[in-house]
Amino acid sequence: VTCTENSHTIVKLFEPNFKYIITITNTGDEPDLISIAVQGEEPKEWLVLGAGGFIWLDPGEVGYHAVIVEPMSGVKDGDQLILSFVISSTNDPSKTANITLTTTFKDLGDFYALPRGSMIQGKVYDKETGKPIVNAEVKLYLWNPNWWDQTTTAEDGSFKIPCLSYEFMKEIHDKYNTRSPPSLYLEVHAEGYQSYYEANIKPPEGGVLTRDIYLEKTAGGKPPVIMGETP
Repeated sequence: VTCTENSHTIVKLFEPNFKYIITITNTGDEPDLISIAVQGEEPKEWLVLGAGGFIWLDPGEVGYHAVIVEPMSGVKDGDQLILSFVISSTNDPSKTANITLTTTFKDLGDFYALPRGSMIQGKVYDKETGKPIVNAEVKLYLWNPNWWDQTTTAEDGSFKIPCLSYEFMKEIHDKYNTRSPPSLYLEVHAEGYQSYYEANIKPPEGGVLTRDIYLEKTAGGKPPVIMGETP
């Protein structure tokens, strides 16, 4: 029984939960129904999916069991959840294996209080006429769709959004091994136009990232313009 990552820190805002994958190998000579169970009482204030279950394995076969851990509203910065699993054989209940998964919660605070040492700016134009588009909605997301900064374009089609820097996000990513990429995601919407999407936005620390965006009218039912890959 193994697990690639036996401990993880869930960073609020950068990831809502974490999925562990437990690898189980039937080392016996016969097919076996393997039991997976957590010792002790069910955790409070944490949502755990995959705390127990069964997996049928032939001799030498490798199976995988997913455990998803998510902190609920009562979990505070620094709180830990320790799950001790017992993996046992149905053919021979005396044959067991143990694995412990430790999850820590890191709360960075309110999204809008995070340091915005960078800026993304630009203008939004009508692609056909080249004229600026007024009141276009510009949103800059973390990979999590629950958190974003936004503005609307001025009469000259311009916009400015103070934002998190790539360096700040990368530091969090590298320190806590978060599953979210150290980048932002840009959306632009305007009535009568196709929406614009761009992934992998990386504003430099203390600097400005410029994007001039040209929107196509929606006539003809054309699909949205997508730049890069969605997160």
